[in-house]
Amino acid sequence: MSTIGLFTSSHELMWDPGYSFEFVGYFIMGSIMGQTTDRKNNKKGIGMVLSGFLVMMILSWLLYINGTNGIGNAYTLSKWTGAGSPPVAIASVLIFTGFSKLDVKMDFSKLAGMCFTIYLFHAGVWDVISKIITVKMDSRIVIPMMVLLVFFLSWALSIVWHRFWNVMDNRWKLSNRLCSRIGLKS
Repeated sequence: MSTIGLFTSSHELMWDPGYSFEFVGYFIMGSIMGQTTDRKNNKKGIGMVLSGFLVMMILSWLLYINGTNGIGNAYTLSKWTGAGSPPVAIASVLIFTGFSKLDVKMDFSKLAGMCFTIYLFHAGVWDVISKIITVKMDSRIVIPMMVLLVFFLSWALSIVWHRFWNVMDNRWKLSNRLCSRIGLKS
């Protein structure tokens, strides 16, 4: 669904409703993959994660080569490297499914519970940081540094958001009210 939306629409605004709905496909695919990946298999899981990372590394390399050669046509490149593009969708499914197959002994439940809010914060954090930090360094150093910085700042904002929500929810029972309004049991 996201790939079809990417190839059939042009966006005047970043995060307009049409663009936002392109990501619904990821949630649907994640739900399906979560239901179908029942057996843990570390070898398959690691292979799938590495395959997904390989796809992303190839795309990054192509972007780097195009950028260094002065071929920076963002419209053409976004069709293959944008959030809903076929290679990115394939890599996302491989990485998600691979991680769901891994038999991990550590407890990541707190981090897993914050993944959605980390995801929601990361785009804004990236926009702010990329305007503040305008270091002219080798992209092979800057990109990993920015990825880690964006992740940890988004994680910190997610922790603050969850604490804020818990205080508000305990005070005004927002979850109970919302669930009762839409007909769910809380």
